[in-house]
Amino acid sequence: MLVADKVYCDRDVLMTLDCSPLHIGIEHDGDPGIVHKMILRHDTQLPMTKTTTIRTRKDNQTAHVIRLFEGMSPHASECHLLGTLIVERIPPAPRGTVPIFVRLQVECCGTMTLLASCEESELGMSLKTTSFADRSYMVTTGH
Repeated sequence: MLVADKVYCDRDVLMTLDCSPLHIGIEHDGDPGIVHKMILRHDTQLPMTKTTTIRTRKDNQTAHVIRLFEGMSPHASECHLLGTLIVERIPPAPRGTVPIFVRLQVECCGTMTLLASCEESELGMSLKTTSFADRSYMVTTGH
C-alpha cells in the first residue's frame, strides 16, 4: 500500500517513493493538549526511524505518559490520536534528570512502532499501530 507518493522522472526512469502524508509527533506529560513534539515531518521518505529524548517533568515521577499523534497542526488537540504509551518504573529523581529515550519506526506499509525506554529502569514499552488510514488494529506491549 502506498501511503503517499512522489514521482521523479529522469529520462527513461520513473521512480516512486513512499512518503508520510502527515506530521507524526508525540505529546508527553507536562504538555497536555498544547503542542506536540514533531518527530516526523510530512513528505518524509519511508521507511524511516527517528529517535528523540524527553525528560521527566515532575519531581519523583515514576511513570510518564506519551501520546502519539498525526496531523498538520502543531497543537495536539487538533491532531488525530494514534495511541498512548505509558513508561512505568521510572526511578524517583528530581524533574528533568531522568532521560526517556523514544524511537519511532515507520514502514512503507504504514505500520508505526513507538518505542520508549528509561535507561535506569531497564524497562521498555512499545505501541504499534497499523496504517495511517486504518487505526482499527492497535497493540500495546511491555518488554
